[in-house]
Amino acid sequence: MKAIVTGGRAYVDNGALRFTLDCLRAFAWSAARGYPPQPLSFAHGACGWDLHRDGPVPPQAESAAYLRFIRKLKGADAVAHLYALEHGLEVRPYPADWSQGPSGGPKRNRHMFHVEQPHVTVAAPGDRGTADMCRVVREAGALLWQVEPWRVGLAVAPEDAAPEICGKCHRAIPPTVKGCVCEVLR
Repeated sequence: MKAIVTGGRAYVDNGALRFTLDCLRAFAWSAARGYPPQPLSFAHGACGWDLHRDGPVPPQAESAAYLRFIRKLKGADAVAHLYALEHGLEVRPYPADWSQGPSGGPKRNRHMFHVEQPHVTVAAPGDRGTADMCRVVREAGALLWQVEPWRVGLAVAPEDAAPEICGKCHRAIPPTVKGCVCEVLR
């Protein structure tokens, strides 16, 4: 199962994005509803790394250069990348080429979406770049999970945020997202 993670460069994870990725990982690896388990992989926009200035993303084998890459990541992209590394998941960064001017980000978003053909896109709160990625996903008619921020300071779902139940698959929908992941594999 492929997922794109998008979100703002100033996004500070308070648990909502990681909780959403946990739910997605659990669904991907479950054999519920007759689907075989699927490996999960992430792609993201590598916010903080400039393809023109910094060059291509170094392979993990080049540990010093790769560590420099990880330290430069920002926002939701950093959260997704570190989450994937922590859980042994494949992760593919797509840095923008800002030498193309302001169109570098939107061009990267379209390229990333068309190369990845994701089953789901997870969108954390963000700005123009996140809005553009969400627009690409909606125009393609693909599944978009929007992470809703929890109240500041909470690292777990508030008690009053009871999960909804999907009318199709009868699974609980995490309180941090809109829509059910059962649409991913239909």
